[in-house]
Amino acid sequence: MNYFTTLEDLRNYRDTPALSQSFLKLVLSNNVNKKFKPTIQMDLGSYLDTLLTSPDLADDLFQIGLAKRPSESMKDFIDTLWQEQEEVVSVDLNVEGYKKRVVELAREAKYQPRWGDDAIWNSIVKDGQGYWEELVSSQGKVLITQEGFENCQNIAQLTCSSSITGKYFQDQEDIDKYYQMPLYWTYEGLLCKGLLDILIFEKETKTIYIVDIKSTGVGTLKEWFQVCRSKNYLFQMSWYREGVIANYPELIEDGWKIECRWIVIPTGFFKPWVVPCTDLMLKFGKEGYYREQRCYYSEGFFKLDTPVSFTIKQEEYIPGFEEAIRRYKKKEQEGLLDYDIEYYETKGKLDNTQAEQYYFT
Repeated sequence: MNYFTTLEDLRNYRDTPALSQSFLKLVLSNNVNKKFKPTIQMDLGSYLDTLLTSPDLADDLFQIGLAKRPSESMKDFIDTLWQEQEEVVSVDLNVEGYKKRVVELAREAKYQPRWGDDAIWNSIVKDGQGYWEELVSSQGKVLITQEGFENCQNIAQLTCSSSITGKYFQDQEDIDKYYQMPLYWTYEGLLCKGLLDILIFEKETKTIYIVDIKSTGVGTLKEWFQVCRSKNYLFQMSWYREGVIANYPELIEDGWKIECRWIVIPTGFFKPWVVPCTDLMLKFGKEGYYREQRCYYSEGFFKLDTPVSFTIKQEEYIPGFEEAIRRYKKKEQEGLLDYDIEYYETKGKLDNTQAEQYYFT
């Protein structure tokens, strides 16, 4: 049986003050106050996810029909203006109050610094008027162009009918599938949450599947794993697994096992993959791991009388969610100004080993 989330469930999830994997990643980078700006690819990825996992909510969350999306810079200016409005004064962007604020935002961002105010405004209003009108009518929904709509609809249909991925979206007897499943739990005394794309309970094999959908612009598995490493998808999946263990202890005690999968959907040439997240990957996502870095120097590099050749090896630490939790608790318990824990632990002074590690990695 397939079970789908409701709009109220999603809103409750967003509004619940709990630690999420996305927030904890910002703790690691000390960027919790950084303003989130979704890209075109992110918006399209979210729309595709919704078509696959919550199709009945697509019209509630997205508005289709934007003829042309402005550049990312112009979009940022207009989005900021929209977010600042307590109420919309006009659907016409060419209003004096709007003009003044948008030009201010453009100046702050150093957009076309050699242009005058009128030139900047004329450029923005030319490509931004249609976008502003869609924002006003959408009332907060994510805007998708007609082209983006058609592409995502096509990819969703292919995904659901594929022999590789179709079974994850079909209604199957004795298999319970929950789409956009919100989970809440406590970890080390902290309230935590996670929103799983698909959570599957296969009764016959006593297996719980955690399935995360990843749409991607890359075309090969090698490229995708590079993206996987750069965005630390292991962190996210291990966080979800922790939530499942906390929510279903009776099944774990009864011998149910947990399997984790990524459904990787290339948005160019359609050739989907189902990729396992192994126990070792999950361990790394939770506990972190070290990646060896090498710096090579060839003979004669230092132009000495006697040529030398040697290798400097350093290890780069890739933290898991346990380290993110540690930094979060330390900052909160000790009243630190931010999450740059290394600064406070070293008191702003690096030793030789630390300096070399930063330089060579």
